[in-house]
Amino acid sequence: MPVQLIVTAAKEANRTTYSGKLSYADLVSTFEQLPSDGVPSELKQQRDLTPARANAISKYLSEHDDYSFPGVVAIIQGFDFEPCSLLMAGTETQQSGVTVGILTIPDDQAKFLADGQGRLGGISKAIVHKSSLANSFIDVKIIEWSTIQDHQRIFVDYNRNGKKTSEAINLTLDTREVKSLFTKAVLKSFPDSLRSRFDMEKTGVSGGSNYLWTINQLAAFLVNYTGLTPKQMESTLADEDAMAVYIEHVGHFMEKVLLNPQIQSAISGSVSAQNVREHYVFGTAVMLEALGMVGHAVSSYFMISGEEQWERLNGLATVDFKRDAKHWRGRCVGTEGEMIKNKRAKCMSAVHIITSLGLPLTQELADTLSSAA
Repeated sequence: MPVQLIVTAAKEANRTTYSGKLSYADLVSTFEQLPSDGVPSELKQQRDLTPARANAISKYLSEHDDYSFPGVVAIIQGFDFEPCSLLMAGTETQQSGVTVGILTIPDDQAKFLADGQGRLGGISKAIVHKSSLANSFIDVKIIEWSTIQDHQRIFVDYNRNGKKTSEAINLTLDTREVKSLFTKAVLKSFPDSLRSRFDMEKTGVSGGSNYLWTINQLAAFLVNYTGLTPKQMESTLADEDAMAVYIEHVGHFMEKVLLNPQIQSAISGSVSAQNVREHYVFGTAVMLEALGMVGHAVSSYFMISGEEQWERLNGLATVDFKRDAKHWRGRCVGTEGEMIKNKRAKCMSAVHIITSLGLPLTQELADTLSSAA
């Protein structure tokens, strides 16, 4: 059955394009993926659909009611466009160069999405389980069918300069996921001197940056500290009181960490961030995640003992975080002085700090130590 939508038509480069709104139901019923199996690369007009991406979009739509999506770009052969007059208070209104009209998409003509096949795949899956999605709308830009070469060029134009947002930006700007809210709440609770050492936009620090860590590295620290996966955080920390307990606990832990004179010097700026990255191990994602594991071991010990004995962490002040200290060699520092960045390095570094504090290991760290023996 043909689909009709109200669109605005205007010149774009050397062609006319049509922009309107299409319901999710009409999007799913009107478009389908072009076959890709066995099609030579030079004849493909869109990239292959990644099932994982479609599944992620479906999950996002199914679990949230305040979703927002960028539009799709459709290439359609043989559609009809009928201009209409736009009346406001009985007076015809128009914008120079823009025409309002009704566009009809035939059901027997060739058509596909040059951009948005992942959204189409995700919406197709989600709408089966969440029927209310049928009445949601998505922006659609329609371009008249041309040649394979033109279609490929359109695809490149829309995707060449696209830049995926970093995990740091996602955490900084996201106001929905509990992991993001928790990470920002913990960061906000830190003293200014410490908070200012976290980059909120980049996923890593290097070169002349004055930052020591990034917000996404702090998020990884908190996953280790709480022992909760991001999914578990959604349920456990959705309660504000529960989140407040974790924030307070992390705050006490970081107070003890900041008593270390080497870390104090870096936070105060008397030792530059560049110097820290060159000569110390604490200004790295590896050690920050290891400290998260230490925090988890501390929490577990407090729970078992039935009381919070923060004085047991006074030994953090005497931990030598210099990169050339012998106890890091083979744990998180390689034979050439380079940082080792795998999970084993994080676990082994945490084990060293925990044992130096005289605290018991968590089962996961004990298993890591046993397997490394």
